[in-house]
Amino acid sequence: MTQHLALFLLIVFSTHLLIFLRLTFRHRRIHFLLATVAFSALVLSSALRLWRPELDLAGHDPHSWLRFTAWSATVASALLFIRQKVKP
Repeated sequence: MTQHLALFLLIVFSTHLLIFLRLTFRHRRIHFLLATVAFSALVLSSALRLWRPELDLAGHDPHSWLRFTAWSATVASALLFIRQKVKP
């Protein structure tokens, strides 16, 4: 990943993080909280790629763990949102 792309993603993910953080505090819904967790992980991943791309934790790439965390939180958030909208 190039430095320009990492910086662009950091800006985009940070903007989304602020938006979902505001939504989380305003509406107090769990799916907004999970989206906030996802964007927090993506911001951290992008920041590490930008400033510490060589970082290695116990033989593992922290970017992969953060992306997995973001994907997991995103899936959980989407499922909760769908469940809320489809309630009979």
